[in-house]
Amino acid sequence: MSDEYKAVKMLKDLYKSPLLISVVIAVITLIVFLRVLSADFVMWDDDRMVYLNPNLTGLSLEHLGQIFTHTDVTRRYTPLAALNYSVTYQLCRLNPFGYHLSPWLFHGFNAAIVFLILRILLIKGLSRHGKTNIKPSQIAFSVAIGTLFWSLHPMRTEAVAWVGANFYPQAMFFMLLSLLCYLWAEDTNIPRRSHIKRIFASAVFFAAALLSHPIVIGLFVVFIVLDVYPLGKIKGKWWTSVEARRAMLEKIPFVAVGLIIAVVTVIIRLKDVELKNIPLSQFGLFDRMMQAMYICAYYIWRPWYPANLSPVYTTLISFNPLSLLFIASAIAVIGMTIPLIALRRRWPLGLTLTVCYLAMLIPVLGVFEHPHYPSDRYSLIASICFSVLLAVILVNIKAKGLVRYIAIFLSIAVITTLGALSWRQSRLWNNTACLFEHTLRTLGDDSYGYDIHHRLGIFYFKQGRYTQAVKIFKEIDEANPVQIEDSPSQQSKYTQARTYFARAMQLVSDLKKARDNPAKALVIDTQIYQTLEQFRQAIRLSPDWPALMNDIAFLMATRPELEFRDVSEAIRLAQGACDTTDYKNPGRLDTLAAAFASAGRFDEAIETTQKALSLVDKNDEYTRRRLQKHLGLYKASKPYIETPQKERDEK
Repeated sequence: MSDEYKAVKMLKDLYKSPLLISVVIAVITLIVFLRVLSADFVMWDDDRMVYLNPNLTGLSLEHLGQIFTHTDVTRRYTPLAALNYSVTYQLCRLNPFGYHLSPWLFHGFNAAIVFLILRILLIKGLSRHGKTNIKPSQIAFSVAIGTLFWSLHPMRTEAVAWVGANFYPQAMFFMLLSLLCYLWAEDTNIPRRSHIKRIFASAVFFAAALLSHPIVIGLFVVFIVLDVYPLGKIKGKWWTSVEARRAMLEKIPFVAVGLIIAVVTVIIRLKDVELKNIPLSQFGLFDRMMQAMYICAYYIWRPWYPANLSPVYTTLISFNPLSLLFIASAIAVIGMTIPLIALRRRWPLGLTLTVCYLAMLIPVLGVFEHPHYPSDRYSLIASICFSVLLAVILVNIKAKGLVRYIAIFLSIAVITTLGALSWRQSRLWNNTACLFEHTLRTLGDDSYGYDIHHRLGIFYFKQGRYTQAVKIFKEIDEANPVQIEDSPSQQSKYTQARTYFARAMQLVSDLKKARDNPAKALVIDTQIYQTLEQFRQAIRLSPDWPALMNDIAFLMATRPELEFRDVSEAIRLAQGACDTTDYKNPGRLDTLAAAFASAGRFDEAIETTQKALSLVDKNDEYTRRRLQKHLGLYKASKPYIETPQKERDEK
């Protein structure tokens, strides 16, 4: 037998080995997303989640305990996701490669498991309808196309390429294992004990998925739906059937695990002081319902039009629930669901996919959030329903000859196009500049672009690319000028200086928390130095701007962190700011007094504060009380030292 013949025979027999096909699909998927491994961190929560996260340390017994009790980063109970980050940190420290490797591998594994699951479901569905004569090669091809439609879709890029979304592919990995074990448990050729073991394994994997991220909470609904169709374990009056009652009892572990983790997550979010619960008076039930309708409709049409994908979409920031877009979304969702309910006996697959789709979207409907952002990663699980539908359509094509070859060609062409789009989309996540520049292009004239512009300016400034940073801030000024007491054209420099000083202060706090981690402490130390240099650069950009001089002087004189105290410079800047108003501005005199007091020159501080009090408007009780408080400190020979919380309250 020649080598050429053996190769041809191996290709022809490929469909007989589902495991081998799944491996091939995984390899193709990994190749398409290969470039994410060379990507850097991006300033899109990667800092908060990883490289500036003071709670991210190497593995230790103490840290393992914290992983299962600490929730500040994700605001959800996701200890297995935190464990993933910690293991990566232990192996790679702050090398971005390790943090990109994890979701990349998980996505490859997920593609392989999706193929195995779709194949089982398709075979069971065909058997349910008596279609046992379809060739295995046709089944393998149809399922492979359906799987690749999911795994190579550009909407998967965010979950694979973004370190901050690491836990989504991980949660899906355990969810798919749970579903696979559940389907394997329905093998009629296994004993009852093996069935129970597989159900138990399925419940364990479901718990692992929830502990990675609660986005998979709707899976237990999918189990019940599959019991109805295609498994056929629950029929008609299910309570009269022993098999149906047993199937429902088997769901108790899944429901229990889901409820426990859901309750813990809700408690965590309610205790989070930074998360504000939106009352019904501000965001009513009708608004929430229409937002949910929009989300349901959005993830139906969006996979078929994957253009201008972005990390942020602003439709739901502020919307009119009675606008055409939302009315059309509600009509589309309701209009498709009602006929599928009516046709459930003739076409049970339609209602099955609809219920599964809606169940998997429950966590991302944003019912308790406003504003809400329909991100690409939220489609990760629900989009499998479209892969099932596509596989069913392909396997039922009965045409032969040219028509069949055209269908095969079009399928391969679509998959190839999606792969090319994903390869291109993953490049956009290569670094912060690429991501934000692309986001600005997709946002166009949307006002949210101001925020992205500001983030991009900060990134350029931190990189030492001052010309580009100033250009960005100038664009912000020209597009959305803010009226202040001095020239509006200076607003960007003011924002720039305040931003970097606040950033440096945050780094000092992070440094104190990271002292037990030498590698991280060294990184933060370096970042503090760079930030302070950037802060000084901002001062040099605007040496004669009184408002900026006053604010910087106040910060330099009153900050509790000694790293930022520069009393001599604070006095010089405060005097310069007072000169511009002939020492008749109470606020600027207050700053000068604080600088004097910080230098131990309390007599001058008292005299300056008394002069400021004499200039305060009689109706400005707040400023008067503030100055009197400061005056009391100076008379007691104590300087005024600001605190972060007070600063936020008074600025």
